[in-house]
Amino acid sequence: IDKDHKKAIRMAEGKNTSGQVIAGDPKAVCDQLYEIAEMGFDMVITTFPKFQELDDMKLFVDEVIPQFC
Repeated sequence: IDKDHKKAIRMAEGKNTSGQVIAGDPKAVCDQLYEIAEMGFDMVITTFPKFQELDDMKLFVDEVIPQFC
């Protein structure tokens, strides 16, 4: 997640992941999570590729999580 949607997508590309990748600016991430919720899921497990830095986690906490509370 990044405020810059294109930057977030670039960061996600090429990551060695299994499963669905959710990436983008906060609105895009919310939209993707809403789609998952509409399928009946009420929980997701998140990982952040830059876990040493807190910027993307803080953005997620500040701008994404409140949309689901």
